[in-house]
Amino acid sequence: MKPVPRQRQHRLANIAEVAAAARVAKATVSRVVNGTAPVREPTRRRVEEAIQALDYRPSQIARGLSRGRAMTIGVLAPFFTHPSAVLLLRGAEERFTASGYDIVLYNIGRPEQVHEQFRNVVDGRPDGVLVIAMPPPERELERLLAARVPIVVVDFRYPALSHTYID
Repeated sequence: MKPVPRQRQHRLANIAEVAAAARVAKATVSRVVNGTAPVREPTRRRVEEAIQALDYRPSQIARGLSRGRAMTIGVLAPFFTHPSAVLLLRGAEERFTASGYDIVLYNIGRPEQVHEQFRNVVDGRPDGVLVIAMPPPERELERLLAARVPIVVVDFRYPALSHTYID
């Protein structure tokens, strides 16, 4: 395996650098990282050593692009003004992360933030949206539904959507 170049030591490694260090193609690195196809044991070991030496972490953005899924869930809630939102999020967060999803939190602290934060969620192209303890505005709901983003509303009844209500 090639030594780690000095100029590389303070930035994130990319798949091309791992491939060069292991003397394999980028596709081979991808197969090892994703486990999508068999790779001979000596080759796998070289790739894994290069990954370790370079402290390589696959780009979640690149993975999302190749898979057509962002592996993120957007969560909208008035976290600072509705303390139970954090408690409700705790259980959901455990399930999301156990399933390989990252969560992106959008706090809505003031009424004027509602539309902006819903637009931010749509712009982020999440795989799903969780709305906690607040009514989703009709216009923003229509945008999410038009974008075919699954939505779940917690602690607020909304007949057109899946919802969980705690009384």
